[in-house]
Amino acid sequence: MSNTATPAQPVEKKQSATERLTNLENAAQSLFQLNDNLIKDVMDLKRTIKLLDNKVSALAKASLADEKPTDEVLNRFMIENNVDDLVRKVNELVERGMLVKEEQVTDNAFVVGQELDGEDKVLNVRLQFALKALKPEMQEKLLGVKAGDTLLIQENLKFRVLESYKIQPPPAPTPEITDDAPVVAPVASQSSESTPA
Repeated sequence: MSNTATPAQPVEKKQSATERLTNLENAAQSLFQLNDNLIKDVMDLKRTIKLLDNKVSALAKASLADEKPTDEVLNRFMIENNVDDLVRKVNELVERGMLVKEEQVTDNAFVVGQELDGEDKVLNVRLQFALKALKPEMQEKLLGVKAGDTLLIQENLKFRVLESYKIQPPPAPTPEITDDAPVVAPVASQSSESTPA
């Protein structure tokens, strides 16, 4: 019988605790980056689907109105769809008590308006925003402006305030009491000390 030597098995180099932690940190960082990229991709897909939905809706509206689906016609219907969506969102916030209509813009306002050029031609049919989201100098310009008033923002650019709402904190949920809910009576505290006889 011949003795053939088997090749030596490679010996795995053991990693130190520091090396293992570094590898884990690198893997975790890689996973976080992958997760961020996936979230961005999903957001892009949502925006694309929303845009396609808007386009299909505009095509349907143009068809129902017996209008040719030109770019101009579709843009008009798409803008109408966007405005309807913005109006719906404000109405929902009003219904939930988070927005309360006010006569003029206050420091805690949610403003709805239109952007106009120097000749009062509407550039943007509807803009809506929380006043505090603007730069401080813009906030100062809008403070105290009444609904219906137009304000010169820059040369050849105006803003017409259509509505102003005061932003309210969300109302606290009220507990729902049902017949099935157990009624708990308050327990009077008693002293554990015995009273002298």
